[in-house]
Amino acid sequence: MNHLPTHAEALRAVANRARALRNELAIRKQRLYDFAPVSGLTTSTSTNVLAAAAPAIDVHNHLGRWLSGGHWMEPNVMHLVDLMDELSPRGDCES
Repeated sequence: MNHLPTHAEALRAVANRARALRNELAIRKQRLYDFAPVSGLTTSTSTNVLAAAAPAIDVHNHLGRWLSGGHWMEPNVMHLVDLMDELSPRGDCES
């Protein structure tokens, strides 16, 4: 046999549902430009990384002309490739 909720139980259920609806509405109203995440990562030291410990792979970039109206997005591609070689990433460039 089902029991009827007490007045306090009914009020709690209504309050919980109202809170859930307010949270859902706030999420729907949030815009990307308002998004400002705060890192939870903290360290006691700072590290100056001069080179990768292992070769990195540049698997995706947009150096080509198709996104930029016909001109290269990186005006000096060879300089960028030389810089990447100096810093040790490996991979191929998308044109």
